[in-house]
Amino acid sequence: MLTLANIFTKSCQTQQIKDNFPFCFCCDMLVGTSPLNHSWREKRVGMTILQLPKSIQGIVVDLDRTLYPRSEGDPYLADSAERSMPFLGERLGMSIEDAELLAEVKRQEWIAQEGRRPVFAELLDSLGIDPLSWYPIRARCCHPEKFISPNPNLRKVLIRTRAMVRVAILTNAPQVVAHRVLHCIGVADLGFPVCSPDAFRSFKPQQQAFHAAATALELEGEHLVAIGDRLATDCEAALAAGYGGAVHVKGPEDVIAFIRTVLFTR
Repeated sequence: MLTLANIFTKSCQTQQIKDNFPFCFCCDMLVGTSPLNHSWREKRVGMTILQLPKSIQGIVVDLDRTLYPRSEGDPYLADSAERSMPFLGERLGMSIEDAELLAEVKRQEWIAQEGRRPVFAELLDSLGIDPLSWYPIRARCCHPEKFISPNPNLRKVLIRTRAMVRVAILTNAPQVVAHRVLHCIGVADLGFPVCSPDAFRSFKPQQQAFHAAATALELEGEHLVAIGDRLATDCEAALAAGYGGAVHVKGPEDVIAFIRTVLFTR
């Protein structure tokens, strides 16, 4: 993995472009790429580019904590998080305390076997509970309008982006909640398809979810780049599903930076 410390020690001639991101003008690509397949893993400030395809025809973007900052997302998501264990206990006929203990045991088992924490839908599925049964409750207890603010800069960038490549939103949030969040951000009217579990009956990190997004864009996965805040769930799972690229970000500023310094320079 390239880091900021060694990006500037590359042998090729580098210069600085807009937003202070290194660019190699002698081979016309971002520093750290392979001249053969444009595949690399590069760390820059808040984002990590795991891999990029030669031809980017579409991007599949995560929603929560990706298109809005964590500072807004944590209080917004806290409401549903507080309801998750009471829901689990009710479905399993046990106390909230016992549900929390069982959930933690399952999480530790998952970490030992998969090397990552399961998303809540996976946890429910492993306990024999239909993940979609949780969605009506999450939709009722989520109030993004209280916490998430419009992002004019992101809107401007995405308007330009949709003229260059196709864009889809891939989320584990219920469809109705996803649209409310996009409205809060100020991009709901841009017409991006929203791929959610209640629409496609699959959730990240399942490969079917990424295939559904590719189908919605009418593109092959090899020409798509997944962008998200969870390395395993949003990025590595996308690559395993056949996507040509993936970018791990920490919020909307990283999304903007990636689009400006990669898509807008191609």
